Amino acid sequence: MDSLLKGIRMVAVISAVQMMVAGCRFMENRQSVGGARERGAASNARQTVDFNHGWKFAKGNQAGAESKDFDDSKWQAVQLPHDWAILGPFNPSEDGYAGKLPWKGEGWYRKTFTLDQEADGRRVYFDFDGVMAFPEIYVNGQLAGRWDYGYVSFRVDATPYVRFGQANTIAVHADTRNHGTRWYPGAGIYRKVTMTICNPVHVAHWGAFVTTPSVDDKSAAVLVRCTVENHLSSDSTVTAGVTVLDPAGKTVATGEQTDTVLAGSSRELEQSLRIPSGGTLTNQGCTPPGSSSSRTTR
Repeated sequence: MDSLLKGIRMVAVISAVQMMVAGCRFMENRQSVGGARERGAASNARQTVDFNHGWKFAKGNQAGAESKDFDDSKWQAVQLPHDWAILGPFNPSEDGYAGKLPWKGEGWYRKTFTLDQEADGRRVYFDFDGVMAFPEIYVNGQLAGRWDYGYVSFRVDATPYVRFGQANTIAVHADTRNHGTRWYPGAGIYRKVTMTICNPVHVAHWGAFVTTPSVDDKSAAVLVRCTVENHLSSDSTVTAGVTVLDPAGKTVATGEQTDTVLAGSSRELEQSLRIPSGGTLTNQGCTPPGSSSSRTTR
């Protein structure tokens, strides 16, 4: 019975942790070199834009389709997610493992978009949840990124290639000809795409990581690590904070840590919290790992 009660208490504690850390909220304070703010470093909110509408598609080899000025006026208008094979036609002579659908081949997607001039100096990322297969991503005619696997999401940093205040073109080439499968894999950009626009100093992609190093019948230790990237040419003083919510969405703990992130680098900030059983979270500090004041709860 004692073990059962202890287990129930543990579950209750972990449920309180899974409140979820509402991200590492982040504020850039200043650039420490000369106190000067670089262009585009204004503290504007991160924007995540639905990028699934307004695409055009053509199947097969389309010579020059990566070019910004390529004529795609006769291509098919599509909305993502899109699978060029699912509509068939069925091929009775094909093996049944892939549904006798024409998934082998290559295809091109293109989309034109405009970024506000006021956003100049910010970072621009594209997040693809799934492209089958071996996608190559071009922005304004330049290869911005590629990926070798069709079942995993990936991010492309388009910042060096976009132009603010004018039209931009993104082109995606997908090629399944060298892909093997034992089931129907789909073909093309078969999952959603988002565009993220953020400051040059920002929380890294997948940059918040939460663990519970120890849980007993009295309390639980919660460790939050938050990675901040600095893409500026000067060091940046930042404040990274954590907000912890209970299952009802109520804020039960907050914490902040101010530190310097060197130019062109990243910095991981670490914060320890403790949840007493049935109690309220207490802040154990937020310090960079490896510093003399860093704490790790075991």
